[in-house]
Amino acid sequence: MSKIYKIEITTTAEVEAEEVILWLKEHLSEAAKRFQQGLVKSLESLQSNPFRCSLAPENDFFYEEIRQLIYGKYRILISRF
Repeated sequence: MSKIYKIEITTTAEVEAEEVILWLKEHLSEAAKRFQQGLVKSLESLQSNPFRCSLAPENDFFYEEIRQLIYGKYRILISRF
């Protein structure tokens, strides 16, 4: 049985994602739905395999490991606290 990791999304990340989704809804409504579904699927995939993501350039400046998930033109930072 594989380990399941807990995913916590910061308030800042939630707000920024919501801003993108709202903009898309205003301009490209169908794209908004696809973006949101894909983002949720990508984030959920981290629960089973967060280590598939490459180390982020910021990793060298922190004691915690910092990884990055690229979703479209967006970069999601992942850390283990």
